[in-house]
Amino acid sequence: MKKIYVLDTSVLLQSPNAVLGFQDNLIVLPGCVLEELDNMKKAADYEIRANTRWVARFLDQLRSQGELNQGVALPNGGELRVEMNCI
Repeated sequence: MKKIYVLDTSVLLQSPNAVLGFQDNLIVLPGCVLEELDNMKKAADYEIRANTRWVARFLDQLRSQGELNQGVALPNGGELRVEMNCI
């Protein structure tokens, strides 16, 4: 049985590759997390800026596989989906 993990901005800023740490489960990113990450691109802290860029590049790679709001496969066997309605 697959589990659903909802990640917030702080998780991705602290550990940008966290989306790969949940094996074959479903990872959900609320749309507001993408907005918050976009706002962090010019943060004063270098590590936060670097982590934000890593997540942005990773999501861009996943976009080449399909629509993120429909769900895309992760390299570890899981799935990532962006939930725009925060439901």
